[in-house]
Amino acid sequence: MKIGFNFKFPIGSLIPGQGRNFLGDEMTANSLRRELLDLPGVTFCELFNGSPREKLDIVVYWHDNLPNKKWAKKSIFYFQNGFNQGSDKKLFELYKNNYDGFMFVSKPLYLFHKGLGHSGAYIPTATDEKYFRPMNPVKEYMFDVAYVGNDIKGIERTMKFIYPAMKFNFGLFGNWNTKIWWTRHYRRVLKKVSQGQIPFEDLPLLYNSARIVLNCTIQDNVNWDVITGRTYDVLACNAFLISDIVPSAVDKFYGHVVFTSGGVDLEKKIKYYLEHDDERKKISVGGRKKILNSEIFRERAKAMLEYFRDIL
Repeated sequence: MKIGFNFKFPIGSLIPGQGRNFLGDEMTANSLRRELLDLPGVTFCELFNGSPREKLDIVVYWHDNLPNKKWAKKSIFYFQNGFNQGSDKKLFELYKNNYDGFMFVSKPLYLFHKGLGHSGAYIPTATDEKYFRPMNPVKEYMFDVAYVGNDIKGIERTMKFIYPAMKFNFGLFGNWNTKIWWTRHYRRVLKKVSQGQIPFEDLPLLYNSARIVLNCTIQDNVNWDVITGRTYDVLACNAFLISDIVPSAVDKFYGHVVFTSGGVDLEKKIKYYLEHDDERKKISVGGRKKILNSEIFRERAKAMLEYFRDIL
C-alpha cells in the first residue's frame, strides 16, 4: 500500500529559526510514517505539500485542502486540530469536500459523525516512545516550570494556564513573536520571556530537565475531549505534568498527572510541587509505564492501516 500525508503548510516546521509555528501535526505525521513503513503491506509513505511523488492508494489530508482524486484511490481527512468556530461546525464544512473517509482524535466527535450516518475511525494521538524517553537532565533546560506551544490558545486560556508560571523560573518556548505594537499585555510580557522555537531534538531534554511541565489545551479540544500530544510525550519521559482539565485525560492519567483549574489554583500547585520533590517524583515516575501499555504510535499506525484497508 502507498500512503501520503498531505499538508496545507510547507513541510519543515520542526526546524527552528524560521519564525514559523512549530506544527505538532507534522511531528505526529512523521512518527506515524515511520511506524506505517514497518508494517507488512506498506511499501511507501511520505509527507507532502503540493503534489505526491507518485500515484498513491491513500492520501490522508491533515488540513482542509480539497481532495485531488487524481492523486490516490481514496482520500481521507484526519480531524486532529481544534477550531475556533467549533469542531462540529467545521465538520459540516468538510463534508462538502467529499472525502472518502474520516479519522478523529476526538471520540465524542467521532460518535457525533457516526450518529449522522457516516462511517469513520477513532484514532487518537499518542507518542513516539523511542524518542520521548527518560534522559539525564541538562543545565540549559533546568527550569522550575516549562511550556512548549504557540500563541494560539486565546487570552482566557493563556492567562489561566500559562501566565501564572511567570512568577517562577519559567522556560517558555514556541512562536510568541507578535509584531503588533498595540497587542494585549499578556502577549508583550510573554514575548519578552519566550526563547522562541526549541529544536525538535531538544524536546525530550526539556521535559526531562524542567521540574514541572505545563499543558494548555485549546478550548475547542477541551469541548470535544481531546488529549494533547504533549500529554503523552511528557509522560513517556517520566516527567512531571500539570495540565488543564480534559475529561478523558483525567480518566486515563489520574494519578500520573496533576490537573488544575488554572489561575490561582495553578500558581498554588506549582509552588507546592516545587517544594515537595518526593511527591512530584512519585507522581511522574509511573507515567511511561502507563503510556507503553497502549498509547504509542505503533498501535495507532496499526489502527490506521486497518481502516485504510476497509476504505479500499
